[in-house]
Amino acid sequence: MYHNILDQRLKLSRSATSCCGLLALYALAATSASAQDQPVLFIHGFTGDSNAYVVAADAMKENFQIQPILPTLHWGDSFSVQAQRLRNVYLSPYASNEHVAVAHSNGAVVTREYLRQEGAATQIDRTLLIGGLHGGAELVNNTLNGNLSLWAGGLAQSIYSPFNLYHNADPNFFTYLTYPLWQAAGLIAWFANNKALSGATLGFAIDFENIDVFEEMAPGSAQLNLLRSLSVRAAEASNVDVRVGLRTSADPNAIVFRAMQHTLPGTANDWEYARRILQYGAAAFYYYYANHEDWYLASNAYRWAELWRQLELMDIAWLYLNGSLVFWNGYYGEFVQNDALLTIHSQRYPGGLKEIDLLFPVFDIDHVEQSTVAPVLERMADVFDVDFQVPERAGSSGLPPSMTVEMLGPAVMQLEAECTWVATTNHGVDPVDFDWYRNGVWQQGGGWYTTPFVPTGSGTTMEIKVRAVDGTGAIVWGTATASESSSAPICLM
Repeated sequence: MYHNILDQRLKLSRSATSCCGLLALYALAATSASAQDQPVLFIHGFTGDSNAYVVAADAMKENFQIQPILPTLHWGDSFSVQAQRLRNVYLSPYASNEHVAVAHSNGAVVTREYLRQEGAATQIDRTLLIGGLHGGAELVNNTLNGNLSLWAGGLAQSIYSPFNLYHNADPNFFTYLTYPLWQAAGLIAWFANNKALSGATLGFAIDFENIDVFEEMAPGSAQLNLLRSLSVRAAEASNVDVRVGLRTSADPNAIVFRAMQHTLPGTANDWEYARRILQYGAAAFYYYYANHEDWYLASNAYRWAELWRQLELMDIAWLYLNGSLVFWNGYYGEFVQNDALLTIHSQRYPGGLKEIDLLFPVFDIDHVEQSTVAPVLERMADVFDVDFQVPERAGSSGLPPSMTVEMLGPAVMQLEAECTWVATTNHGVDPVDFDWYRNGVWQQGGGWYTTPFVPTGSGTTMEIKVRAVDGTGAIVWGTATASESSSAPICLM
């Protein structure tokens, strides 16, 4: 159960394009673009390239008089080297000193390092920094100090321990082991070993010792401290006319898989479903073996309880690893809102003139989604129009209407009945995928969902939510509630 509080914490209770090719492309674009088109840099983040901002650049170009520039900055280089590449390869060919920079994550730090290096000679005069790594990523510290590997190793061991012991000690074990449970165990064990255990903070194995920028991403690094200093911020304020930051946060449920979903097969909800299957299986095996007549099998039943606990606390562990967890006593905790990788405090633009917040529960936007989802693109268009004063392109009809979702289902239902909810979208781009949640827990995918009445805890209502994701990556949520009544109409299946 999650509640907002004033300090933006949440309370919780446990229940590659080549350089030369790009330059040629930009030169061609420059000769064919309108003389009024303003150059706009769309700067990617960690592990990104020029493809990261194609969706946003196309949307802004269609509606505003801009000439998009999509750099590839060799993300593993130091912030300083990336900033020099930004200047030498992507800015120096242009005479204009009125560039807009839209940057995401590490790209925000690269942008500010460029501004520091250039001083009054900067060719960037307006910035929109989205999900910036201004305060650093605590995940980097917890990767370098081994905490990430320790957690992942404990998760993997908690799976291997009961499965291996009972496979060898109980000849009837596989009789009780269903295929979905066996598959779920294999998936989560694979996740622990091949994702987190390999040090894959951002989703895949990286040789961090040979990535120059990695240690610079840690909170308190010399590079980040330099950019947060009063003198650098004062110079930036003097040289950059408009400075806008944008922060997001995500639903803390399945936060681990949201952080890595761009490299996991399937969706984050698929992985959350596997986790819950394994967790429920662990609970069933615990109760079965704890009362087993064989003393050896009974005495080792605690291994299933430990597996259940590790799975239950996966999100809590991740909130600790990404620096969001403020307090946890084993049952109750408090944490700062975050986008699965960065806290909202880390995303705050130091010295920014304006901060745009798209925060949970009104919005649900994780770090990976920040470059593509509709709410961010809508705010980006507002900033181009109002803050950056970029002229609209002639004939532009504006951004297409935002996707909306409609839910059809009963508001009241009989206690023993099973009822169906159906979801449809307006203005979404096919294909549209749906995921259904009952009382905050993911249930299934698909355009419809059938369930009996299950009240929220000790409450008298049931909450049904659907998450729709269209072909552009736009995300929208729908929510409905149902209460129990003996006089409710009979649901038609």
